[in-house]
Amino acid sequence: MAIVACPECGKQVSDTAPACPSCGAPVAQVLSQKRGTQSPPSQPAPQVKANPSTRPWAWVAAGMLIALGVVVFVFSRSDERKAEAAARVEQSKPDLPIALTYRGAITGPGLVISLKNNSNRSLAVLMTVANATTKQVKTFRLDISPQQTTEVGYLEGWTFASGDSVKVVHAEYKPLLRKLP
Repeated sequence: MAIVACPECGKQVSDTAPACPSCGAPVAQVLSQKRGTQSPPSQPAPQVKANPSTRPWAWVAAGMLIALGVVVFVFSRSDERKAEAAARVEQSKPDLPIALTYRGAITGPGLVISLKNNSNRSLAVLMTVANATTKQVKTFRLDISPQQTTEVGYLEGWTFASGDSVKVVHAEYKPLLRKLP
């Protein structure tokens, strides 16, 4: 038994195999006819198929990845620029003319927040309170007259406690951020 090249496709096959496993050509029959008329066939040099190193779909995929990368880069830079511009605008605003203090509640539980408007005009502000322990958040709209004080406590729907975060905002001023001790 010897390994020979298939006379049809050139793949290596046993000389006793009835047919080539690749192309189905009758190998044993063809080889026996050839042996009767000529000397045993020598093995031809193996054929090397030219394999292209890249395929067209690979170029398309690479192009799409590059395009996606460019789009992501451009949009991320755009978002960064917008955030930087917003931060510059926020920093250029004056400080909120409100003094925030706190005291213990006299008639109920928790603390009472006092907000004093130190400006000469009425201010409508939003005060957002967050409790880190219970993950509760509540926002109050407060209208504070010039040179007046407004207080918020359990009667307004929030029992202030140590560790609560308070944020007071007005569109024309920097936000006022405090954490109750």
